Amino acid sequence: MSKKNYIIFNEEGKILRTGYCTPHLYDIQAQDGEYIMEGKANDLEDKIVDGWIEKKTQAEKDVDKIDEHIREQVVVLTVPQYQDLLSRLEQLEKP
Repeated sequence: MSKKNYIIFNEEGKILRTGYCTPHLYDIQAQDGEYIMEGKANDLEDKIVDGWIEKKTQAEKDVDKIDEHIREQVVVLTVPQYQDLLSRLEQLEKP
């Protein structure tokens, strides 16, 4: 049976994932807020613009690297720092 290559992307054109499936499963690959198109792309190198696969600029690739690096950061807090943080959050939540 033949397979269809697909690209799942968001409203901004960021490629969220890629893959392939049988034609009858194609339409159920995208979730709420996601879009699907047929094709092959590399999420590190490409983006979707007006339904077309385009290469990311170097600046866009650099931002992706920074975003990924930030997501992987571990923060170590002492107990007093943690308590201070909770106190500040409580202040923000007060009407």
